[in-house]
Amino acid sequence: MYPDILIVNGFDNPWYWLLVIVVWLRSLQWTFGIPKYMMRSAIKGDAQAKSDALALLDIHTRSVVSEFNLYGSTLVLFVCFVLASITTLGFSHDITVLQSIFFIAVPMSLLGAFDVRLSYQILSKKGDWDAFCKVYRKYFWIKVAFASVFIFASMQWARYLELRPYLELF
Repeated sequence: MYPDILIVNGFDNPWYWLLVIVVWLRSLQWTFGIPKYMMRSAIKGDAQAKSDALALLDIHTRSVVSEFNLYGSTLVLFVCFVLASITTLGFSHDITVLQSIFFIAVPMSLLGAFDVRLSYQILSKKGDWDAFCKVYRKYFWIKVAFASVFIFASMQWARYLELRPYLELF
């Protein structure tokens, strides 16, 4: 029973693609703990949205930096172990569920690393609204680029898995 579940569930499952959509939309909607609509209002000049965005930014950056200072090395070690295990088991043993998890977990962990790095930078340059807006836009477009690349890569890998039996005939 379990080998059938591992073979059938993966890229063929519509729930996987729904999960991909939800994960990326959630990631793009919240950057630095600030909702997109609030940041858009703050950039347009809404004073209340700007103060709320700065408060959320302060909370987010301080929590990320303090948690990373406490648990950073353990977290990095654990994430690297899990990603290496998923990658090795998924691609060497041809387990499509782990391959599909790989295409979600790797970009999310890379974005998490970017978030930690940028949180340190923002905390060191506290109070400069224009510099923060620049970093926010840049990080948002990095997220969009990651989403585009990894969704396209997962679609192409799913296509390859579908065509692989026919390619082995040659």
